[in-house]
Amino acid sequence: MCLITESENLRTPPPIRGRRFFPVSGAVYFLAFLSLAFFLFSGDARAQIDCSTFTFPSSPTDYDVLKKLYCDTNGPNWFNSSNWGFTTLSNDWHGVTVNTETPPKVTHLVLRFNNLTGTIPAELGNLASLEQLDITFNFQLTGTIPAELGNLTSLQKLNLSSNRLSGTIPATELGQLTGLQELNLSSNQLTGTMPAELSNLTSLTVLNLSSNDLSGTIPVAELGKLASLTELHLRNNQFPGTMPAELGDLTNLTHLSLGGNPFSGTIPAELGKLTNLTHLNLQGRVGDNMGLTGSIPVELGKLISLEELSLSYNQLTGPIPAELGELINLTDLYLQSNKLTGSMPVELGALTGLLSLNLSGNNLSGPIPVELGQLTGLLSLNLSGNNLSGVIPAELGQLTGLQILDLSNNQLTGTMQGLDLSELDDLRDVYFHDNRLTGSIPVGLGELRSLQRLNLSNNQLTGSIPPELGNSDLSFFWELHLHQNQLSGPIPVELGQLTSLRLLYLHDNQLTGTIPDLSGLTSLLELSLWSNPDLTIQPLDSTLLPKHDRAALRFIHDGNNGRQWRNRDGWVSSGPSGDYGVTLNDNNWVTGLDLRSNNLAGDMDDAFSGLLSIKALVLSGNRDLTGELPLGLMDLSHLMTLNVRCTGVSVPDDEDFKNWLAGISFTSSYCPPPPPPPPPPPPPPETDCEALTEDRGEDGLAVCPGCVGTSLVVISREEGKYITVELSIAGDQEPDEVPSIILSSSLLERVETASFDLSVPSEEELTEGLSLEGIAAEVGIGDVTLEEGETVKVCLPAPSFENGEESMPKLYRYEEEWISLSGSGIETVKDIEFVCADVSSLPSFFGVFVEIPEPLPVMEEEGDGGCSVVSDGEGASGLFNLFLMVFCLLVFSWRRRKDGVRGYAVEAVSN
Repeated sequence: MCLITESENLRTPPPIRGRRFFPVSGAVYFLAFLSLAFFLFSGDARAQIDCSTFTFPSSPTDYDVLKKLYCDTNGPNWFNSSNWGFTTLSNDWHGVTVNTETPPKVTHLVLRFNNLTGTIPAELGNLASLEQLDITFNFQLTGTIPAELGNLTSLQKLNLSSNRLSGTIPATELGQLTGLQELNLSSNQLTGTMPAELSNLTSLTVLNLSSNDLSGTIPVAELGKLASLTELHLRNNQFPGTMPAELGDLTNLTHLSLGGNPFSGTIPAELGKLTNLTHLNLQGRVGDNMGLTGSIPVELGKLISLEELSLSYNQLTGPIPAELGELINLTDLYLQSNKLTGSMPVELGALTGLLSLNLSGNNLSGPIPVELGQLTGLLSLNLSGNNLSGVIPAELGQLTGLQILDLSNNQLTGTMQGLDLSELDDLRDVYFHDNRLTGSIPVGLGELRSLQRLNLSNNQLTGSIPPELGNSDLSFFWELHLHQNQLSGPIPVELGQLTSLRLLYLHDNQLTGTIPDLSGLTSLLELSLWSNPDLTIQPLDSTLLPKHDRAALRFIHDGNNGRQWRNRDGWVSSGPSGDYGVTLNDNNWVTGLDLRSNNLAGDMDDAFSGLLSIKALVLSGNRDLTGELPLGLMDLSHLMTLNVRCTGVSVPDDEDFKNWLAGISFTSSYCPPPPPPPPPPPPPPETDCEALTEDRGEDGLAVCPGCVGTSLVVISREEGKYITVELSIAGDQEPDEVPSIILSSSLLERVETASFDLSVPSEEELTEGLSLEGIAAEVGIGDVTLEEGETVKVCLPAPSFENGEESMPKLYRYEEEWISLSGSGIETVKDIEFVCADVSSLPSFFGVFVEIPEPLPVMEEEGDGGCSVVSDGEGASGLFNLFLMVFCLLVFSWRRRKDGVRGYAVEAVSN
């Protein structure tokens, strides 16, 4: 189902500059299509170059160089190659400008967004008169930057941005372009360091290396030699460490963009010397919880020419300096996603030229300053995700150019009745959700002709839904979120007029009556009505039911730790079905939901009661799923199976609900938390047991097939589910091959870690009454819940035997007596034969051993090391004795490493 898209942002699109937003009409799209078609297919002629016969001459002309470029970059598939290949090189060639020489020389070559593929030919270095080379936005252009471009000594502008170029910057060669004024290599895949040789480009005014993978230190001293440099763009690279304070010496800069690098430390106060700056971008990297620290330097208030300031996505602390209110030319101020505290400075109200103000995702407190009402040119105001309190200032109704207003996720109180937004003709998005607002919904919101999204959810709003919100003039109204309030009364029939509405969320209110005719909502994707106890929603219109299910699944995902689910296949796709655990019928109604052991967490969301056609709901094994079962489940007339075993979910103290539960198949049993896993044992000295697991492909996993001891296989660290495996040696001998535990593939996929401690138990440590001639293993399934088809198999090395049922080894388990395991058989693991049995259904702890059909050789003598060469009474071969001697030496060596000073003797005994 089309649910949660990672990159999707349904809340705050970037503001559109201008006084009013006019959606693009179909006619405009049609005209754009005609223009593109004319651009692509009109003109004098397509290219006449035959690449199959073209040979680059030893003394090329500019004409030959362009042919080479055409053939090397898949010219026949360029978007525009008008007149390329005509006999005479002229300005008629698309993207080409020539001078008046004979033959003409190319001075400008501009082929941006023209579908060039392949690599840049080195032969471009022969265009001796070239002043501008611009081949940007050719996203399939790969390879390295040719060093031969350093021969273009007449070049003034070099722009290779937005391609897929890789490798390092040819420093020495490009450093020869002393007449270069603009160098733009941004948005590629370049690596290496920023060349110090760029300091030779003394005419350079613009240097843009953003959005690559450059690392190392920024050569600030060399940049200081570029006296003409006005723009320095280095954002989105890998420059580490602290931000160089020497950047403050580049006093001619108007643009400084360093955001998106792994900088640490504080913002240098020396940046306050860059009084010519109009744009300063020190934005951190989104999502890495790192970035610049400390407070915002008050010295930034001296940058009186500044138009844009972005310090977002860092770890900045302290208050917002009041000095920022002196930046009277500022149009964009972005401080979101930091740790700023204190109140909002009233001085920000002096920034009357401000277009965008984003302070979201901080810890700001106190009221919203009424002085913000002076920012009459503001297009976007985002104060969400703070601790702001008090009422929403009525002065915000004076921001007549506002397009986006986001005050969500704060502690705002009071009513909205004093807030008149009806004059904000351009207002598109209003987000007041997750506050403590009370009172009724203002009817004036229905007069916002440009309204696209209105979210008032999770407040304490009362009263009815205003019919004015169903104003048919709201032709671009896409989303209406009124859920989780205390709204009452019927659903207005006028909402059925919102033909563009895609999302309509009304759940968790106190709405009453029946569902009005919503057939006019032809664009509707999701509808939520659950948890309105007195609203009749069953049966819901069959055309609306899949949309109701879609919304319910979205809220289940978002409300119960969806981003951390073990399996969320399909929950982030755009398809109508195929979600993991979801069963649909032919009408795309959800009839089953099985999310057992899937790491659901938090209070069980009311949205489960929104799946009106569901028959089976299985949530077992989600230990962190808590809260009470929603009372709304009683409305699910088709539900017959409900399984919340091994969860933290409880049954509400409601007699009607308990009586309803008695009529369905309900499974709920308390699962005590598993004991914490034992502390990790110290690593065994000088052993080869680092490789703990062996991947056996479709067969599953052999746990430590080369070790002996106790293993802990953690199925889920969060839930503490585990399987313990103790592999013991009978007596004091080591086997040639050691036991293994084989897990089924699906169980293997849930394994997080496997730890192993090497140990050989003494005879006294064996189970009482256990007398073995073979290998012993003790396995504990612990608190693991095996899913359908999951198995645990114990495999012990099979001694040499002859084919036949009588001589085949047997497996036994020990309770109060030895009981033969049924279903055991021989399997080959890495070309070695093991005798295996499925133990998935056995008690939690059991002993297993191999019965060897033939008696073992009699030990005639035993050295201190517990290992001797033996005789079987019939005369052992010399080769066999030699094997045992080598084996004993290995055991002796291993024992000495294990026990330190303990000594061992190996004695050879002959017949």
